[in-house]
Amino acid sequence: MKKIIRNTNFYIRFLFITGIILVLVGNVFVILSFQKETLDNKYKIDKVTTYSSVNKNLAQGEMYVTKDIKYISEGVYKVTYKTHVNRKDTESLLSEKSTFNITDILGDSYELIADKITINDLPVSISQSSNNTDSLKVTYYNNTVDIMIPSSSMNDSYVIETYIKLKSRETSKKHITTKEAYYSFTPSIQNDKYYKKTRQSYVINGSAYIVLSKK
Repeated sequence: MKKIIRNTNFYIRFLFITGIILVLVGNVFVILSFQKETLDNKYKIDKVTTYSSVNKNLAQGEMYVTKDIKYISEGVYKVTYKTHVNRKDTESLLSEKSTFNITDILGDSYELIADKITINDLPVSISQSSNNTDSLKVTYYNNTVDIMIPSSSMNDSYVIETYIKLKSRETSKKHITTKEAYYSFTPSIQNDKYYKKTRQSYVINGSAYIVLSKK
């Protein structure tokens, strides 16, 4: 009987001690998860925001672009643009020999990582010229990203992934990712969704920011 009691007491103490250890380990993980990321071993990232887009139902002939902004690490954001189209055929969407443009004027605190651009999972290099309307291309000038899709190639399946990096280290400031973003195009004369048949632009929603402090 005494042996049973001793064994019971041992197991109770063992479970009690094990429980305390698990609580302590859990607290350590919680504390570590709330530690703020540092940049250059000098600055703390006090706050990071992101942006997730919302899809909408499209009328026939309608086109639009969504943008999602996801924070990665070390001041880097992944920015994903997606085209959305409701069409019968590509010829009825855009004016012939024109382009569908996605333009994003980055915030002054950021720069594009030029060697990490993909379109539909295929790597794309920065183009030096935007004059040719027959090929899909990405240009980057004056901190402005411009993605050009030829009218003959326009569809609803383009996913463009880019990465931008925080270059500023100014503290106590909202380093906003985007000054202005929009998509622009000239609709086909056959596209009844758009009554104006000249070049027109529409805002792309989505922005995020980082706030830094001294370490």
